[in-house]
Amino acid sequence: MNEVFLAFIWKFRLYESPLYTVDGQRVDVIAPGMENVDSGPDFFNARIRIDNMTWVGNVEIHNDASDWFAHHHQDDPAFNNTVLHVVYNSNRTVATRVGYDVPQVELRSFLAQQPVEVYKRMMETLHWIPCEASLKQVDRTKASFMLERCLIERLSDRYGMIGELLMHWQGDWMQTLFIVLARAFGTRVNASAFELMAQATPVALILKNADNLQTLEALLFGQAGMLSEQYTDPYPKELLIEYNYLKHKYDLHTIPYSCWKFLRIRPTGFPTIRIAQLAAFYHKNYRSLSAFLNAPEKDLLWRGLELSASPYWNDHLKFDKPSAPGVKNMGKETMISLIINAVVPCSYTYLRNVKPAKAEIMPDLLHSIPPENNSIIRKWNKRAFKATDAGMTQGIIQLKNSYCDQKRCLDCLIGHQVIAGE
Repeated sequence: MNEVFLAFIWKFRLYESPLYTVDGQRVDVIAPGMENVDSGPDFFNARIRIDNMTWVGNVEIHNDASDWFAHHHQDDPAFNNTVLHVVYNSNRTVATRVGYDVPQVELRSFLAQQPVEVYKRMMETLHWIPCEASLKQVDRTKASFMLERCLIERLSDRYGMIGELLMHWQGDWMQTLFIVLARAFGTRVNASAFELMAQATPVALILKNADNLQTLEALLFGQAGMLSEQYTDPYPKELLIEYNYLKHKYDLHTIPYSCWKFLRIRPTGFPTIRIAQLAAFYHKNYRSLSAFLNAPEKDLLWRGLELSASPYWNDHLKFDKPSAPGVKNMGKETMISLIINAVVPCSYTYLRNVKPAKAEIMPDLLHSIPPENNSIIRKWNKRAFKATDAGMTQGIIQLKNSYCDQKRCLDCLIGHQVIAGE
């Protein structure tokens, strides 16, 4: 039996009452205690009535009673105030360091059958979500509360990652924002290449030349290793001349062209188009970048991300290779992805550092944005209820990756309801 599951059973009282100790004393649980996530007894400040005596103290949970000795609790003064030992298998008696014989309940004799069977089924299932068979019957309010908790966890995870990046760049918010934005422009396939390019490119140089779109493209395409003397079109030739000037003046270093991937990507998502759109973003927004960090309003985000690649790309997908004509506008799904994966995490990190109270409004911004469209969300929509906004989709992704895939059902409010049969 899983010890964590026994603790869950104890915490939520999913057993048949009354309980009895192994020597026949009646046990009434007035309060199971507060769960302890650190070292020491599993539950603090429990109130337990054994026969006619009420005890206030700690409760320890074990699979086998002999684990008490395997964990050396008999020598640990932190366990002197243990008033009840709850076990699945009572294979020996136990005592504290001061010689107190701890009353013991063998919980398997009192387990309700349903939660045990449901939990076992969830742990053994190969379904996409362990509780998939019961998901549509879960209380929507509890599920929404869990998704909101997951959304905050996801933002906190991003806070940690961006905080490390900020520390590496010695508190330079603009360089940090540039790297996070660039990675998001690359989407999953070219995220690493975009990040390498951004780390090799001083954002001060981007901002210094942001009023000139061609110079920005020369800088970014040059840093990406995408400019060559072998091109015949006038435009890449002009970019190369300009980049060579910048490269020698500022001692710049390109990343290898081999970093970039073009296969199995829609043409409008080619890294060449995304780099041109990244240049367009800084050309359009360089005067208002601080607003993207300081709790940006939704309208500002939509306006700022309404981007088109420069005219050369209207009939090109790569340098020197003409394509069918069409303006390379930023698509709505890409705009949503940039807000979710770059702007909001950066703004949340910035606000937690400089205006902590204001950081609390960032989940509301996500809830005001349309939902993402990816494989996780499409599968969730079929199995549960439809996600209606980006706050929900971010919560669902966190739930799937950090709870469902890890089978942390005992840490999940949805899992609680399914196991308890509420």
